[in-house]
Amino acid sequence: LKLKSIQCMDVAEQALAALDMLSKKHAKNILQSGGLSACLCFIDFFSLNAQRSALNITANCCHVVTVNDTHLFMESVPVLISKLNTQDKKLLESCCLTFSRLVEQ
Repeated sequence: LKLKSIQCMDVAEQALAALDMLSKKHAKNILQSGGLSACLCFIDFFSLNAQRSALNITANCCHVVTVNDTHLFMESVPVLISKLNTQDKKLLESCCLTFSRLVEQ
C-alpha cells in the first residue's frame, strides 16, 4: 500500500477515506495486503477524521481475523494500545471495538 510512503498528507487522508469504505466489504483483502500496518504507521500525524478512518478500517479488518491471521495484526497492537489513552470518544470506541473483535475470534 502507498500509505507507507506518504508524499502528500491530503492524498493519504483521501486514501484512508476510500479504504474505510472498502473495508466494509473487503476487509480480508486489506488485512492480507498489509493494510493494517499501512493505516496505522503514521496515525499520529493524521487529522482527527483520518485517525478515525484508520481505526475504523482496523476494526473492520479485525472482524474477519482468524487464528491463522495473527501475524497480520500483531505489529499493530502497540499502536492500538497507545490509542486507548485518547480523549476522542469515537477513536476510543473504534479501538475498543477492534480489541473486542480480536477477542471474539
